[in-house]
Parts: sequence; structure tokens; C-alpha cells
Amino acid sequence: MPFAMGPRLRAHPIGHWLSQVGAGVLSRRPPAALNARAKLLSTTAAVLYTENLTAHHNQDMEDPRYASSQMELNPLAAVSLINIHNATPSTKTFTFRVDAILSISKQADARREFKFRPGQWVELSSAALTNTKTRFSISSPPKQDPAYPQTQFSITVKDAFKNPIVKYLHDAKRFVGDGTQFHAQVGGAFFYRNLESCQSAAASSDPADASKVLMIAGGVGIAPLMSMLEYIVGQHVAGVLAGQHPSSSKKLNVTLLYSVLDEREFLFLDRLKELASTFSVEAGNPLVLDIQCFVTRYAIREGRVGCRHSSETVEQPPPTPADSSAVKFFYGSYITPRLLSDYFLNSGVNVDNTTVYMCGPETLERAVYAILEKLEYPMDRLYFERWWK
Repeated sequence: MPFAMGPRLRAHPIGHWLSQVGAGVLSRRPPAALNARAKLLSTTAAVLYTENLTAHHNQDMEDPRYASSQMELNPLAAVSLINIHNATPSTKTFTFRVDAILSISKQADARREFKFRPGQWVELSSAALTNTKTRFSISSPPKQDPAYPQTQFSITVKDAFKNPIVKYLHDAKRFVGDGTQFHAQVGGAFFYRNLESCQSAAASSDPADASKVLMIAGGVGIAPLMSMLEYIVGQHVAGVLAGQHPSSSKKLNVTLLYSVLDEREFLFLDRLKELASTFSVEAGNPLVLDIQCFVTRYAIREGRVGCRHSSETVEQPPPTPADSSAVKFFYGSYITPRLLSDYFLNSGVNVDNTTVYMCGPETLERAVYAILEKLEYPMDRLYFERWWK
């Protein structure tokens, strides 16, 4: 059977050899000249694969990640595309309206309304697209009041691989109201946990007593974390509107480390600037947001986490934006081991009071996991979404 490769791997000397092996032209033993490169094949293939995969295109339902997704408890709904937003040159946000509930599980604890938790995915399918099923992280937040069902949701998708639903949505001729019907079902064990189990931080003057959330995003992996972030902000606003005094509110510090290859690929940047300014340390709110954005294409290879190696000369980064937002920009920088070590060791963070959420390429996940292990972080407080699986 021919080896399935993307264009970049196909152009690589190892990829050329593999294509000939798959066609039966060469033996399966690599030429001596490729032996050294062949040793790196699995790593190279994994990196190239994660660069092209942006949706939950998981056909292996035996993946233990889904064991607790409780997808079978959620109803199947009919949904329609109602809005398309061009977020970046390669990424769009699609908003769907929930039209009707089609089927409900017979299990006693089955849900009868279309609802989701911040960070979960939705599986979309359509008879018009050969019944292909694809899972996408929901980038919009759920309603704060669980008494009200969701009437719509949004997904943010990069046009990066040949999946029928992705290609359909990204078609330049696509328009709202073209009559295509989709089916949607929510699932996923990756979602925001309310920090009820954390040490109480009400009315405490010690910054270390505040509950803390660390979010780490790579590329389009910001989508489920944005759902969480908006939900957290909504919780705070709901408390204020309910007349809860800031001094009696539970303190929560949220740090977002968001890395992209190119600054043109930043998603939700205007909203992140708005949130960072509104919930800065100086604002005096019980909720504090620290948002740090990294553009890696100007960086050299040393000290990086979860990014590609590069020994080439890199171009000079542009000047840091001179706006008044509280977002911190780092051009030519990666999310480094030192950055994560400083967060836990030098900033007064109580690891027992900190929860980490992560979504990004496989290389990012593995690197961060290794660093947290070295820091003896309680791994039961680490949640990650493997959208690259």
C-alpha cells in the first residue's frame, strides 16, 4: 500500500524514497545516504502531520481520550450555517444555528437539549458530504445559565487538509443559507472545570491564595481555550451584575500563553486585547488576565518548546505594536522551558491551586508535559486536547 504523505514530506528525500517503495520500485531498505535521515523519519512525519491537521479528524473510536466523552448522552441536532467570518488568511469562524433535536439517547441520564461545556468539541456530519464525520473544537462560550439551551455555536477552522467538511466550509463560493443541512453532536472530556476544589481565596490579600489557570495554545489550538476564557469572563460579569462585591469574590488569575508561527495567524486578537485591558492587574478586579503572545517565525532554534528546528537566517521582527492594550507581544520568542519554570517557581504560584489547560501541536504537548513533570506539577490538574490525533 502506498505511503500517505503531504506535499512537504513528498518533496523530502525520505519522502521520495518512501513513494518509490510504496510503488514497488525500490526495496524497503533505505539507501546508505539516507540512513541518518531515516532515523529522524518518525519525528519529521509527526511534525509535518501536525502542521496540516487542524480539526478533530479522528476515525479511531478506540482512542481512550473518548472513553469519558459521554457523547452518547448528548442529543443529535440539526444545525444550519448562519455566519462566516474571515478570521485570518487561512482560518475562518463558522457560526451554526441549532434548528431541531433529531434524536435523544434512551439512557436515563441522557440530555434532551443541545448544550456544551467550554472547551468541548462538536461532531459535524452531512448527508450531502457522504456522511463524513469531523470533530471541531467549539470556539464560542456556552450560556452562563444552564437553564437555557444553546441556540447557536461557533467553530474556528483552518483550511489545512483535505477533509470534505473543511473543504466545503472553506470553499470561496460558500454562502450562508445555501440549504446544506448538518447534524451536530457534542462530546469531549476536555472542558473547563470550575475551581470549586481549589483552596478558598475569597477576600485574601495574599496573591498566592488566588486560584490560577494557565492556558497554553499553539496556532488554531486557541479555539477551545477561547471558549473557556469567554466563559470565565462571563462568570465574572454575571457575579458583578448579581451585586457581588469584588472584595468578597473569589480571586482568579488567568495566564494565556499563545504561540503562532506568523503574526497574520493570530486569532481573536482584538478580543484578547480588549479582555487584557479590562481585566489587567491595575483594574482591581478579582479576575486578572495576563495574555502573552509569541510569534515564532523570527526566532532561532535555541530554547524553543514544541516548534520546528531551524538553522536558517531569520528576518528581523517588526516593532512591538505601540497600542495601549495589555497584551504582551514577543517577536522571535518561543514558549520556553524557562518561561514555564519561572511561572511556577518565581511568581509565587501555588501549584496545588493552579490548573493547566493546553491545546496545540503534538510537539508542544509533549514538551510542556515533560517540563511539568520535572517541576513535580500534579498531573491530575493538567488537561489537554489532542486535536492532532
